[in-house]
Amino acid sequence: MLISDPYATDTVARLEARGFFAGTAVSAVEPLHRRSRCYRVRLADGRSLFVKRRSRATAESFAASFAYERLLTDELAGRSIRIPVEFLVLAADDDEILVAEDLIGYTPLSERRAEAGGTSEAWAFEAGRRLALLHRATSGEASVGLASNGGDVRRVRLPERLLTALTVVSPGPAASGSDAWGELLGRVRRAGLLSGLEIAVAQWSPGCVIHGDVTEDNLQCAETVDAREPVVFVDWESAGYGDPRWDFGCLIGDFLGAWLADLGFRDGSSLAERADGAAVPLPRLLADIRAGMAGYESVLPQGAEDRRQWARFAALSLLEKVAGFAAGAPALPPSALAYLHAAEQLALRPDAALEVLS
Repeated sequence: MLISDPYATDTVARLEARGFFAGTAVSAVEPLHRRSRCYRVRLADGRSLFVKRRSRATAESFAASFAYERLLTDELAGRSIRIPVEFLVLAADDDEILVAEDLIGYTPLSERRAEAGGTSEAWAFEAGRRLALLHRATSGEASVGLASNGGDVRRVRLPERLLTALTVVSPGPAASGSDAWGELLGRVRRAGLLSGLEIAVAQWSPGCVIHGDVTEDNLQCAETVDAREPVVFVDWESAGYGDPRWDFGCLIGDFLGAWLADLGFRDGSSLAERADGAAVPLPRLLADIRAGMAGYESVLPQGAEDRRQWARFAALSLLEKVAGFAAGAPALPPSALAYLHAAEQLALRPDAALEVLS
């Protein structure tokens, strides 16, 4: 077996030294593109494992440690929530390694929607429903033992970090010296976006365990929507006790962001021009969003203000993507401007945006 990635080689060697593979040879290591260094490790006996590694400094900057993630997922698994089994957390000098079950036969929600022609109301409905089931299983009386009752699950206020970054006088090291970051700040302030974001953050209302990083990549889907466990959430590094509306707002934002990214913007082209030639027509995208809303509300009905928070949190989700573009870049790409336009509508005019969505 030849592994070209030195981190993968070192990671496998550390696990072998720990005796984790029980003498079974590693037959293949497949890099997976996620936020951490992630690999699918295949063993000669047919088993397959999901392995991820990251520096502790990175963990401190954006999420919890793998040890915390394992504690949380153990807690949720005890509440009959399907989560990939996490077998091992290993300290490796200044890094940490997590070994978990590989979900054979599962693939990201984005791929299931692509297989259906770019959208799938059935999969969107089930994604929304599964989110609501997670929230219901860890709210109210079911929250006993969690953060609201002095338990080990941390409280999270995820939107505050982005709002702080957009309002501080001096940006952090990643953004300092970035012309694109200065452009982002200017556009956000000229559009009056900060007022909508401040409302969203002020109305943050913790009520259950939230995943915290709901994207299509982190919603792994079985081969059919009728499977016993059709949707399984992975990558729990950002999870904690927080506002459930954040999770669904992020799903809306990810649907919109993926659609906007596929429009192939170039300098001088408008959103309306690109949308007219979209591979996935806008009405089909909106139908998926409506299906996701219906799936969520089939378990947990929402009020008007809850839906407004969905819209505001969707705006924050899009702005997080733009902030990722802006860090260290010389200029914002044309697609980022479309994200900003959509975020402005969602944050400042949530009722009008929801009328279009629903």
